[in-house]
Amino acid sequence: MAMVSLPQPRSSMSDTPNGLQIVIPGPRNLLISLFIAGWLVGWWFGEMHAIEQIRSGQAALFIVGWLLAWTVGGAWVVTWLLWTIGGREVLILGTGRLSIRREVFGIGFSREYDLSQVRDLRIAPPRARARGNGDMNQGGLCFDYGAKTIRFGSGVDEAEARQLIQAMQSRIPSLQASSSLIGGLS
Repeated sequence: MAMVSLPQPRSSMSDTPNGLQIVIPGPRNLLISLFIAGWLVGWWFGEMHAIEQIRSGQAALFIVGWLLAWTVGGAWVVTWLLWTIGGREVLILGTGRLSIRREVFGIGFSREYDLSQVRDLRIAPPRARARGNGDMNQGGLCFDYGAKTIRFGSGVDEAEARQLIQAMQSRIPSLQASSSLIGGLS
């Protein structure tokens, strides 16, 4: 019987002048991405048909409303597809701050968090990852920041999430989880 090879982490870590940098690729699923790309072809034909009806003056108010909803839905699906193909999260654990940048093919946005206010770095509860509400920012890791839970590391497996937490906590011991959460991390 063949031995299963040891899986490698999806993320990468490096020391930079700004601090510890962790790069986590977005979740990848080739079959779903191909299916969605094919679905978008059909979506495009529906979009073009509705636009043609509006241009010809044959469209009812319903078609105009439908086109608006169809366009918003299609834009969301395109964004999701791009995230699964070329998305990544770049974390920088620097002096006094934690920066999380979400980007697709280099275009994105960053959020910076005051490290003195970051509490309970931990693996995101399975319920939060399985809600299925389409939130691309849900992930395998989370921390509390004031009265909000910040999720990141979408697509990271639980074992890799533990490795990332250990690396971050070795740099910043204050990121230790509270005693009520320690059992969930071991």
